Amino acid sequence: MRTIIIYCKKCNKRITDELVEIDKSEITFPDFTDAIPEGRFTIFKERDILSLLVNKNQPLLKDHTDSHRFTGCCGSSGIYGMNKVCANTHEVATEISDCCTSHYLSVSLKNTIVKIVNEDGSIQQADYKFYAIK
Repeated sequence: MRTIIIYCKKCNKRITDELVEIDKSEITFPDFTDAIPEGRFTIFKERDILSLLVNKNQPLLKDHTDSHRFTGCCGSSGIYGMNKVCANTHEVATEISDCCTSHYLSVSLKNTIVKIVNEDGSIQQADYKFYAIK
């Protein structure tokens, strides 16, 4: 499984610590709880758009200043756009944490750079696109 670190594409600030890939088959999306364990990620495809799903507890990210982006019943529904920003306030992810959903972050591949940590400790940029090639 791959190990990655995610950075903001606009300012190159790191937005996650090292994350280890988890197979999609291990994720069940239970309501009211974390879908992705801390320190893990998976690639997710929805309508030809790729994103990385990670645990919602990412200490290097900040909440968006527009509180409307966190609207939901008991948490963030995620339907009002990206609501997590890097240290320099660039939009990079969407928190999903409402009471009737699983909790996770959907990291935008359009707004981030993914770097792979190789077994020897070297780091190389991944070639993920934010859309799926058909």
